[in-house]
Amino acid sequence: MANEISNLITFNTYKFERGGLLVDMFNQFNARVGDQGTELAIQWETSKTETKINLKERGLHFFGTGSVGQYLEKLQDGTGFKMSADASTVEWEDKDEAGSLDDGITVVKLPKQFFPQKGIFFGYFGLKDRQGNIFTSVNVWFRVLGGVPTMGAAIPYFVTEFDEVLERCNGKIVDALAELREKYQAEVKKNEDMSAETRAALSKLADAVGAIQAQIDAGNVVTLKKHNEDITKLSGQISNTLSKMNLNMNTKYATLDDIQKALPDGAEGLFVLDNGHRAVFRNSKWIDGGIFQAAGPNPKNFWATYHFAVSKLLDVTKRNLITYDNLAINTYLNNDTGDYLPNIVGYDATDYIAVKPNTAYHLHPGWLKPDKALDKNSHIVTFYNQNFEYLNKYYADTLNFTIPQDACYLRVAFPIKEVGTLSLQMGTQYDWTKNPPELQIKPEAIGDIESSVNNLLNVTMPFSLNYGLDDSGNLSVKNNFSTYDFINLKGAKQLSFSTSPARIAFFDQNYACLSVVDYPDNGTAVPINAVYIRVQYNNEQMEQQSDNGNFLQISPTAFLKEPSNGREVLKNVLVEDYHQPKVHLSDALNQWLLGRKFPIGFLGDSTTEGDNTSAWTDDNQHIKQDQAAGGIGKVNYVNPTSYSYLTQQLLRQRTGNDAPEIYNMGWSGTSMFWMIQHFDEVFNNAYSDVRMIGIEYGINDRNDYGNRDVLAQTYRYDLIRLIQMLYDRGIQPFIITSQAIWNHQADGTRDVLNTVTLTTLINRIKKEVAREYHLELIDMQEVGDLIAKYSSVGWNSFNNGILHFKDLGHQAEARYIYGKLTDELETVESGSILSYLSQRVLSKVVYGDNLQTADNDFKYTVSLNTSGKQLLQQFSVMNPHPQALQLTAYCSTPDGQTVEVDGITYQITSNEQAITKLESGPHIIRVFNDATKTTTNWLGFKLK
Repeated sequence: MANEISNLITFNTYKFERGGLLVDMFNQFNARVGDQGTELAIQWETSKTETKINLKERGLHFFGTGSVGQYLEKLQDGTGFKMSADASTVEWEDKDEAGSLDDGITVVKLPKQFFPQKGIFFGYFGLKDRQGNIFTSVNVWFRVLGGVPTMGAAIPYFVTEFDEVLERCNGKIVDALAELREKYQAEVKKNEDMSAETRAALSKLADAVGAIQAQIDAGNVVTLKKHNEDITKLSGQISNTLSKMNLNMNTKYATLDDIQKALPDGAEGLFVLDNGHRAVFRNSKWIDGGIFQAAGPNPKNFWATYHFAVSKLLDVTKRNLITYDNLAINTYLNNDTGDYLPNIVGYDATDYIAVKPNTAYHLHPGWLKPDKALDKNSHIVTFYNQNFEYLNKYYADTLNFTIPQDACYLRVAFPIKEVGTLSLQMGTQYDWTKNPPELQIKPEAIGDIESSVNNLLNVTMPFSLNYGLDDSGNLSVKNNFSTYDFINLKGAKQLSFSTSPARIAFFDQNYACLSVVDYPDNGTAVPINAVYIRVQYNNEQMEQQSDNGNFLQISPTAFLKEPSNGREVLKNVLVEDYHQPKVHLSDALNQWLLGRKFPIGFLGDSTTEGDNTSAWTDDNQHIKQDQAAGGIGKVNYVNPTSYSYLTQQLLRQRTGNDAPEIYNMGWSGTSMFWMIQHFDEVFNNAYSDVRMIGIEYGINDRNDYGNRDVLAQTYRYDLIRLIQMLYDRGIQPFIITSQAIWNHQADGTRDVLNTVTLTTLINRIKKEVAREYHLELIDMQEVGDLIAKYSSVGWNSFNNGILHFKDLGHQAEARYIYGKLTDELETVESGSILSYLSQRVLSKVVYGDNLQTADNDFKYTVSLNTSGKQLLQQFSVMNPHPQALQLTAYCSTPDGQTVEVDGITYQITSNEQAITKLESGPHIIRVFNDATKTTTNWLGFKLK
């Protein structure tokens, strides 16, 4: 058949992946333009063996579609062309398969619109099955140059290259085609000459694909069409079943035995037993369906809609129903409508909590003694029906109350000092003094065993007031002490404590006591078989945690499960999802120059907050301001002598507007682990709009890990965890090395707060993580190291002696960060020249045509027109050398110019004038004209 058809064109989709096809179209093209009816015949092949596609067996037919007109440009990804707006669309399809012949041949008479005499046709030729699914398709274009028509297949980039070759061939179409054809055939030949190993692998893959295709043909593989049919059928069945379901909750039966006796043959509906579990009829009997949970949005309130009013009926009656992850902050409840009353400082309110009608509940802050009643009006409980419609309220002046008949949900508003301790539980008030709890909570009831950063001590856990631990780990009456009952250790190998407990006891999986430790230190080892822990605190500590919000914490510092496993999981997530930064520091500058808001935050400890600078007045200044405002992250803290504020001012000077905003997110005494625990608080409030975060944490992190060995294992993990949390919130992280410190003494037995450990462990890990996850890095330690060793200024002028920079130190850091953030920092040395030819010079004047070549070291002379005071030059420079560099200024004629170096002004009085010495570290140099003059001149600077 193929031999009987003239001008047969072969499309081999396998070979097209390795090189395209270039075809002369004299006969077909000219015939269709003249409408003489000449057919376009294509033979379709696949695989390297040139297997002909069996069109009739597969039910395949030809289709063509595309655009005709002028092309504007080649697409950057090489997939085709951007056509002009007036390009027309052409389509044709051989739906009756009249042109589908044997040997994989399709013969069609395309409309003449496919063959333009001007411009191009660009589109696709391919094969479809009878259901309209595309079996294969090939990029195709037609082009006429000098009356010679040509078709390209699978060569989307050909047109531009054709023009270039044509020009080299002086317009001779035949020569151009020959050169291009030779080039592409050579490319095909090169790709066909693959190694034997690769060819064998491809052959094996082709066989596998053939086997899969055979299964599809035999009906052993579900096709997309069959899948869609099944989905449609299943959706109909689900909709039909749901329409018949009775979803009203039935709480009539107390136990499985009761419902089995009453409804032995089953019944439709939702049945919830007294223990909060569903009863499910399956295999001719009623079985326990697990804890019932329901959720639904509040139609009237945004907060509830956002949280979907997650409700739970719990199986442990002594378990707190209040969760603290979705409180309405500084909010009370309207006693007439049940709605939130915002901006009520000192109170927080819960979201909807599911409760059972006609059931006793009690409300109690854990820090109160059992016989002490709540203050009337300080706690309000509001009730709602199943549609979240307000019913009535109850002022909790007694501990116990009963849910109204029609109530399905309640909310509670309470003083903020009770956050984390207020308890809402089913049943009447538990008498802790008579019946100390022996709950033996199962591991899964406490939390995620795989968790690596969560606080082991959940403040909503029950505890025994005025009970402590005896020498065998048993609860015993102890006035002025309280004990948290069995806490799952979650695989921890060592423990750290925010507040050291008076006593802890370890237990195995059978709750047998293994050991008792009095006043445990950070880094306390967990016995190898320990699964649970009891913890005894004095009541003063318990009172303090509710009064000031500094909740007790027990943190795992290492894990029985290999730490690298958890790190690898995070690494894989980061590499897959965040392999390249989505935002760069330069993007921030671009936005600021346009006057747009793009906040950046520096996240760290006291070295970030600015302790010991002149504007710093008190220990924990940021935390105290937060507490006064109602919680962590409530205050946009400002210290005008800290490097964050100084950097902001330099950037505003650079952009000429107030758009640059740098947040000081430093909290004295805190660590990266603390930040992970308070992450939502920090980023839900004053810093909710931050776009980029520089992570500086590292100096205080020794407190969370106990010793250098554990620090090395876990600091990297926590850093990656924080990076992931930032990415998940849409914030781009970057890394800042921890500020240089000067302490060479061992920190007790831990040996972690010293210069060597900070350099070789903390900052090394930061640099590794920055490289591994392609994060931008600002090496803050580099600045401190230079200043420490080579500054001529007395060291106490820069630093308080060991840890905290004073004003001069923060000023140097700000200049360095400014240079890195703008990418304008230029490294200088002896012999450097700073001039208008410098690639990072800034200037507010136009010197273009006035920059004339001259025989001097600056290679030009310049005369400038000015209007008022204008910036002639600005340089951000870094002297990384031990020696100070003499800065000398040059002009043609002194006429009132001034030079500023790090904010200090020098008047120019001669055409060559020594200004000052640039010591080791970063500097900013600026030059201004005399504002009273309309012309001036300036050359630049030399350093020696």
